[in-house]
Amino acid sequence: MNKIKNHPLLLLLLPLPFIYFLFSFYFDIQRLGALQARIETLNLKTLLVQKQKQTQNEMIGKIKNADHFFIDKHLESLNGFRFSEEVVRTGEGIQEVEEVQIHPVQVDDEDLKRILSVVESVQIGPYTPLENSPQLIIKQFNLTKKSQNPQESIFILNMQLIKREPL
Repeated sequence: MNKIKNHPLLLLLLPLPFIYFLFSFYFDIQRLGALQARIETLNLKTLLVQKQKQTQNEMIGKIKNADHFFIDKHLESLNGFRFSEEVVRTGEGIQEVEEVQIHPVQVDDEDLKRILSVVESVQIGPYTPLENSPQLIIKQFNLTKKSQNPQESIFILNMQLIKREPL
């Protein structure tokens, strides 16, 4: 003890291992907190990927019996529609085709309800979704009122669709 009392520098150095331990412990806790946050982020990403995969599987299940000629049979038969297949993309059992309307078509409000019911695959008024429908996504939809008369509901319609169907 006398030696320690005689060396004040030694008294100052005695708490250094303890201070080192405290700082080391503090930084280890900080790293642990960062790792826990990273693990939580990865868990959330995993749940998101699982949800996306489930949604994709449900969509594939809905369109697995899609009629390849659905647009030809059910849309082109309405009001003189004609579509051209422009861009075709494939991936993971699905084919996407961009369907571009060749020329604008004149429609009234009932035609519009029927068309949107077919494209969106939902019931609109008396019009119900059709079976064996591929997934149709509206890429572009231009609707212009033709008549200046407020009592008339005549429109000019031009649209582009993306058709998703199984390979």
